[in-house]
Amino acid sequence: MESTTRRFADPQDYGETMHNSAPLDVGLSCASHLSRVPGALMDCVSDDLSLLLAHHGVKDVEEPLSSDWRFQLQQEPHGLVRVLLPAPGLEERIAARTGLRLTWHTTRDVEDAARQWGGHLEHGRPVLVVGDAFHLPWLPYHGHQHMDHGFVVDGAHGSLQRPRNLVLDVTDPYDNATRWGAAKPLSTTVTLDALAPALRGSRWGVLHQDGPGEGKHSSAFAYMTDNLRALRSAFEEKAYRHLLGSLDEQSPASWDHYSLQTWLLSRSRALHSRWLGAHADEWQALRRNGKDLPVLFDEQVTEPWKRAAQACYLAFRRTSSGKSVPPSARESLEFATASEGTFVDALSRQVL
Repeated sequence: MESTTRRFADPQDYGETMHNSAPLDVGLSCASHLSRVPGALMDCVSDDLSLLLAHHGVKDVEEPLSSDWRFQLQQEPHGLVRVLLPAPGLEERIAARTGLRLTWHTTRDVEDAARQWGGHLEHGRPVLVVGDAFHLPWLPYHGHQHMDHGFVVDGAHGSLQRPRNLVLDVTDPYDNATRWGAAKPLSTTVTLDALAPALRGSRWGVLHQDGPGEGKHSSAFAYMTDNLRALRSAFEEKAYRHLLGSLDEQSPASWDHYSLQTWLLSRSRALHSRWLGAHADEWQALRRNGKDLPVLFDEQVTEPWKRAAQACYLAFRRTSSGKSVPPSARESLEFATASEGTFVDALSRQVL
């Protein structure tokens, strides 16, 4: 569900793989931090990162994620265009802002991965795992839809001599309404054997200390400037127009794809709006027509993407039932892309 430029590490980098004979009984209780994670405003990996930051003692677990406002696309096979969210470079930005670096590993062998998880858990590091939602029994997607989904393994109990029997503690901050029911933040347990089908070809990551910690934050205005420089390039390269290039209005699969892309964008923009509001005093010079910047952002960016996400989902349901899609579905997409692009253009002229 997300794509970033990831730093993958050798499994032996940290020398913490547990031996088969070692008993394992550790629980880090990340559930105690769930109330700090705005899961309803985040995608299914960003919320896990926020939870890990909370566990590692970061005071503001939103800003390393909410201060970003980017628009980057990637051409997928079969002509699809995908929004890159979280935006590439997230690991570097988190390290710069918190002193903690996320290092990704590829799951080549489930039992070997469990031994490595055990070593990290023993050292107080919960593990962010990205697997196939189709095989995750606590999710509404279970048995219905294949898609990447992140969750946190924060405990393990049993013997590594029989790793498939390990009981894993799982905490998942994901909060979303799906067509199969609601996904809500929770903690649960699952055996490694039950989890194994979701882990084929998956990846997992942990946070390591990589700097002096918090205190290296730039000003909110500096973050805004960085965002606008990146967005200005996207605007000038006509990326906003390019998003619609692969839409097939007769195809349920196409509308399903755009439903996901606009869902990601609407959550990303709602989260950034929250950050803008937290720093409202810094934007006084950017008021227009008597309205503060966070209000303008919601009117011209957040709300159009929310309406586009709703329209794309309804279009998916209609085409899935053999019904035609009203022109308003495509128009909502066109309006959201044009509205954000126009807003970026005007704001960058004020700031840059």
